[in-house]
Amino acid sequence: MVSVDRAEPPDIVDRLLWRDAQAMLGRHAAPDHQGGCVWCGDPWPCPPRRLAERADAASRRPWHAAHY
Repeated sequence: MVSVDRAEPPDIVDRLLWRDAQAMLGRHAAPDHQGGCVWCGDPWPCPPRRLAERADAASRRPWHAAHY
């Protein structure tokens, strides 16, 4: 029997990349009152946040188009 996780959007191609991106987006979620990331303190948007946004977008593209 195959279990299907309905928590993922239907357009996800790479589930592992999407899950990792969501975890990073959750940690690096917002700027603090001084304009730094609440998780790492780097200026907002921090490099991990930008990387997670790119990973989220890449997880939705076919594998042969993910590097574009």
